[in-house]
Amino acid sequence: MDFGFSEPQEMFRRTVRDFLDKECPMTLVREIEEKKQDFDRELYRKMAGLGWLGLMIPEEYGGLGGNWVDMGIFYEEAGRGLLPSPHFTTVVLGGQVLLAFGNEEQKRELLPKIVEGDLIMALALTEPEAGSNLALLATTATPDGEDYLISGTKLFIPNAHRADHIITVTRTGEGITLFLVYDRVRVSRSKILGELNGGEGIADIVEKAKIMTCAEMVGGAQAALEMTVDLTKQRVQFDRPIGSFQALQHRMVDMTMAVEGARWLMYSVAWMNSEGIPCSKESAMAQLEAGRGYTHVTAEAIHMHGAVALMVDHDLPLYYKRAKAAQLNLGFSESQREVIVQGIGL
Repeated sequence: MDFGFSEPQEMFRRTVRDFLDKECPMTLVREIEEKKQDFDRELYRKMAGLGWLGLMIPEEYGGLGGNWVDMGIFYEEAGRGLLPSPHFTTVVLGGQVLLAFGNEEQKRELLPKIVEGDLIMALALTEPEAGSNLALLATTATPDGEDYLISGTKLFIPNAHRADHIITVTRTGEGITLFLVYDRVRVSRSKILGELNGGEGIADIVEKAKIMTCAEMVGGAQAALEMTVDLTKQRVQFDRPIGSFQALQHRMVDMTMAVEGARWLMYSVAWMNSEGIPCSKESAMAQLEAGRGYTHVTAEAIHMHGAVALMVDHDLPLYYKRAKAAQLNLGFSESQREVIVQGIGL
């Protein structure tokens, strides 16, 4: 079996890496982090010009029509370069939710704007008591004349303060309805995304999107591993490179296995999602492995770099912070383990 990329996919991977090395150096990442800017609009425009905001949007709406594997390639490289951007909330979540639930008028109006970089989107799903569990969803949308009144509390909405549209998941009677929300809680019926009570499948989109978070984590872990290997070749103790000591070699073997294990679980699930193959167990495995793998690799990298890795101008703390944030975004490991348990028939 051939688990490698096709020639166009490998060319795409190299193009993304070269672009990010040039246009998104760590100096820019650190500047955005320090100024709490979230992302650089000029960089985002350049990505739009290359077509990367339309990776999984059909050609009829101006996109490239790619699949989850193509997106995984992009996100592995984005994770390697710590790309700060609203690409995930806008393209992966927003774009796929629009494709799955939007009516034709909504698709033709909004998807080309996503592709062109003119529209930022966010998804409001998580709640204080329910988390992202739709069975416990408490936010409601109640009819009020020609409008709906949305009542409830949503938490942890990346890019909400910059979004042109926030896709808000609500309970309408016995069903789930998605609304396109701006800055007010009264919305017209025309802002229902798709159909009333037609949002039951939103959880499936969210689970598929999480695999792109896994891809980002794999890329970050790979970068941290490469930095550590380079350091251990150069740093000398007792008249020899520290990479020649077996104890450190074995630790780097474990780091390598964590990266490779997470990588191929991630691409396996991305392929299954592209082919429409049910893979809830495999998806949970990929999330669990990427979550613990990225944090393990970055923590080990910091240990082996020593005190220098704790300096504010070193890159490793940036990767460690991304690792912990991404792990939390994937959800509780207990939930992932429960899905795996069910998948193996226990």
